[in-house]
Amino acid sequence: MVAGPLPVRVIATGPVAAVEVALDGKAVLTLRAPAWSADVDLGPEIVPHELVARALATDGREIASCRQWLNLPRPPAEVEVLLERGMDGRATAAQLSWQVVTGQQPKSVEVRLNGKRLEASPERRVKLPGYDAAQPQLLSVELEFDNDVKSRKDVVLGGASGSEAGSELTSIPIRRKSGEKEPSASSLQGRFLRKGERLSVAAVETGPAMLWIVRDSSAADAARYLGERGRQMFTSRWGSTGRGPGGDLNLTLEAGDRLRYIWPRPVTVVGAALPTELFPTSRTFLAEKVGLRWLLTSVHNPAPENASARFADAVAVAGLNAYAGFQRRAVLLLLGQADVDGSQHAPEAVRRYLSRLHVPLFVWSLGTPSKATAAWGDVVDVSTALGMIQAFANLRQELESQRIVWVEGRLLPQEIELSAEAPIEFVR
Repeated sequence: MVAGPLPVRVIATGPVAAVEVALDGKAVLTLRAPAWSADVDLGPEIVPHELVARALATDGREIASCRQWLNLPRPPAEVEVLLERGMDGRATAAQLSWQVVTGQQPKSVEVRLNGKRLEASPERRVKLPGYDAAQPQLLSVELEFDNDVKSRKDVVLGGASGSEAGSELTSIPIRRKSGEKEPSASSLQGRFLRKGERLSVAAVETGPAMLWIVRDSSAADAARYLGERGRQMFTSRWGSTGRGPGGDLNLTLEAGDRLRYIWPRPVTVVGAALPTELFPTSRTFLAEKVGLRWLLTSVHNPAPENASARFADAVAVAGLNAYAGFQRRAVLLLLGQADVDGSQHAPEAVRRYLSRLHVPLFVWSLGTPSKATAAWGDVVDVSTALGMIQAFANLRQELESQRIVWVEGRLLPQEIELSAEAPIEFVR
């Protein structure tokens, strides 16, 4: 996640006189050769943004454009293709540019035009053979990195469009208002707005939910004691349920739902082009296999915990991952009495960021609230087994109430509004 000044660098070839950079639809600066670079101020908060660069000719005409989403999900590796054109408008060469979060170089670079392989030079430039501009030609670029990370870009040359084709959709989690019927695509047509214009609804679905959990080792120690007390209470009141580790009726999500940890101590990526830190994650757990009580008391971070815990930063990343799943979602932060937060972002700023992404955040405290706990404001005390049962019931109800609506267009989440007569409300 980024805020404040952001270095922007553009690669431009051919008869480009200037590059106009726009942030969220508003021009913020103009770049000129040879550097094609400057800083863009994103403001003090973590906010989803759309960054667009437009290449301009000497007469001000737009020659080409590209865009990048900020503080929204991006693949671990991305490749872009910049075309060089001759006097007749045909593409004569392609300049490749790529970025990968780990900073590594690709193991292989494969470029094909209509299935025929082309060679890329060490300068990442590919010469293109002559082609019939009246017919569509498919130029494909695929990069492969370690750990089975791949990135692909397809560009259509010639033909009627001369550009990429495809339909883009944006997902939005909603819930129906009290007393309203189950929403459908037809009943929600015209209910979503962007700058006053009505958006087309493509589908409404339920699907599985995903719960991201942020918890440090100190919270695990406290939860383990609580888990033992809770186990005795569950056994005495309801008996054994026989639903696997921790799979008691009171702390189990719906079958098909998933749970996953993100650990709050980041690991620095060595060799990355830009300073990069990654927060480790656990494997995905299926709700029908485990209960939350078992997850909170039995799952641990396998990596050495050398860095300081950064809960707010980890919650922001968890919210981004939850948004990237395009499904019913929530983030759970569990804090212990000894937890100290060394985050770069303030808890209240992270809360607002998750609200913009429509990702609900639940903050639970084990025992007397610490300074790190108090900074989150709305915190639920789960220091008793019954308190945790009630808190989990509220979390489960939140996930069960959500529905995912798909609207046409690639849109920033905070741009979308609801009409006054809509029988639904946004998930926050």
